[in-house]
Amino acid sequence: MRSKKQARQEEIEWLSWAKEEYAEEALELLEDAIADNDPHIRRNAAQMLGDLPCEKSVTLLRQASQDRRERVRCEALLSLSQMGHLAKDALETFRRGLHDPAPRVKRTTLQALQRLGPLAAPLVKDITPLLFDRKHTICEQAAQTLGSLQSVKALPALFSCLDHYNGPRAQICKALGQINSPKAIQPLIKSLTQYGSQARPNVLHSLGLFGPRAHKAIPTLIDEYQKRHYAQYWPETTKALIQIGITAQQTHNIATLLFPYIQTTPDAPYAETAPALLSLGYLKEDALILIKEHLQEHPKYSFYITKLLGYIGPQASESVPTLTRYIRQHPHQLKPLALALGSIGSPRAEDALHTHLQQTKDPKEQSILLRALGMLETLSSQALMSIESFMDHAHLQLQIEAHIALYRHQAHTEPSLPLLLECIDSTLNQLNSQPNPHTLHHKIDTLRALHQALPNAANTWWPQATDEQIGEIKRRIRGRRQRLVYALELFNVYETPLLMQHTEVLHELMQTLQQVHDTNHFDEQIVQWQDAFEDILFGMD
Repeated sequence: MRSKKQARQEEIEWLSWAKEEYAEEALELLEDAIADNDPHIRRNAAQMLGDLPCEKSVTLLRQASQDRRERVRCEALLSLSQMGHLAKDALETFRRGLHDPAPRVKRTTLQALQRLGPLAAPLVKDITPLLFDRKHTICEQAAQTLGSLQSVKALPALFSCLDHYNGPRAQICKALGQINSPKAIQPLIKSLTQYGSQARPNVLHSLGLFGPRAHKAIPTLIDEYQKRHYAQYWPETTKALIQIGITAQQTHNIATLLFPYIQTTPDAPYAETAPALLSLGYLKEDALILIKEHLQEHPKYSFYITKLLGYIGPQASESVPTLTRYIRQHPHQLKPLALALGSIGSPRAEDALHTHLQQTKDPKEQSILLRALGMLETLSSQALMSIESFMDHAHLQLQIEAHIALYRHQAHTEPSLPLLLECIDSTLNQLNSQPNPHTLHHKIDTLRALHQALPNAANTWWPQATDEQIGEIKRRIRGRRQRLVYALELFNVYETPLLMQHTEVLHELMQTLQQVHDTNHFDEQIVQWQDAFEDILFGMD
């Protein structure tokens, strides 16, 4: 006979799927569950109430926010933040959470207010003292929350905490950029000169957000190129200067200063080579002028010159004929040459890449060529047919690259669910290991196409899969979602339109993976694998 706990867990589990069609029944069951003796049940009931936005849910969650168990209080506060405008009457509940004796509850309340957005503005005065909390994680979360609320009332406390020896400087500098008040410009410049590397990326990004208003920062930013120990931040410095606006002469001077660092060999690069490459890629026109001058003295394309052309992107299209000729003459340099041509994206590169693909039998070279072809703006029908021939290749990586290339060009392809997940994994690997902003749009387009294909692939594959295969796929889906979380964190400091579009696609992909995981959860063939999702719902103490 089932225990009360088992029965209640089954009811709550059912609610997670039936809540949209049976909202009234769901609320009745959750009202009982939120008062259950088992804190595990109360916590999960509070979590699910977050998906039923109504006044009744708000009332139940406000009561749960005073539960004797801190994890239940945390879940109730997070769910309250999902109530939208209905949560405006619960500000006193959030204020109580900010003063809760449990650090976990304070931090969760701050996260909930960050989710709530502008409705939480009246609580700025209650949030600012937490910038000086003894728990550093709470200080950081307080700074994040204040930044997301974008209230100028938080500036005095943020400035004060910036000078505090143990303050969360990185998060504060990011918050100052989000608030975007001119009063923050001078403190940010001061942070760049006084506080070392701790907050440097966020300082640079925030100064860039001010645009021309931060013109006073230009001399300080240009001085950064003289600090070789901070070379890793040169790309962010270059982006900030471009956003603020610098003269043509200043741009040329920076390019001239950086160019010598890429005149080296791959086996003995300077420590500054990689950041110099990215920085020159942002400078585009000036970098191209220096490349032309360099090639007049040294006609041979070096490894790093080739890579830089790829970083410059479409504006380096004049180099395509020379690069395609080099592919034929220097096959040992295939990878940098092919990927540079792919990044430039000109259809004129197709012939050389396609010819080499037909001639080579090396799987590594074939993989590189498939990737480069997929990055071109357009492909001929012959090239698409050649790529399609790799869809069922014995080598898994070649299958993956072929499907990704075809997805980029919206060609008809129907990989199995396991292969589609491999394609996602491969794209995320490229994204996480090579965050090249000049080819980011290719990855955005690919991820968008892959996530749109997931539901159909799942519906086709699921009924034919064995029990063991389904269990493995569910584990892999959860793993991909963790990789997506990492990818989102990787680009968290950027807010350019392209990167905002990128994070939006990652969020959509994460939701689609969860839907694929969930939609088939109660299919008769896979009921016995419920434990995979139960671990998420009921496996956390």
